[in-house]
Amino acid sequence: MNRRLSLVAGLLLAVTLAMNPPRLLAAPTGPEIGVVVMHGKGGGPGRFVSELAAALEKEGFQVANLNMPWSASRHYEVDLDAAVGEVTRALEEMRSKGAKKLFVSGHSQGGVFALL
Repeated sequence: MNRRLSLVAGLLLAVTLAMNPPRLLAAPTGPEIGVVVMHGKGGGPGRFVSELAAALEKEGFQVANLNMPWSASRHYEVDLDAAVGEVTRALEEMRSKGAKKLFVSGHSQGGVFALL
C-alpha cells in the first residue's frame, strides 16, 4: 500500500473511530461493510480514488466507486437530488447484498458531497 493510500485509509479509520468507537469495534467485517467512494471535481472513478476502492475490495468490502455528475465525462449533467439518488441506490444495492454497515467517502468535491 503506498503512502498516500495509507494516509487516506488511516484518516477514514480515525474519523470513523471518533464518531462511533464501541460499535465499530464490534462491527462485522468483509462483505457486511459497504463503502461508496466518490472522486473529485473533473475526475472519475479511475483517478485518485481507484487505489482506495481496489484496496477496500481486496479486503472483502463491498465497494461502489461511482462516476459522479461532476466527473470529466458527465459535466454536471444532473442536479443535486439526482446525485443523491445515485448514492442512495448504491447504498441500497450493498444493503441488499448483506451490508450491515455503510460508509460514504470521497476525495475533494466527492468528500464535500459525502458530508451532505
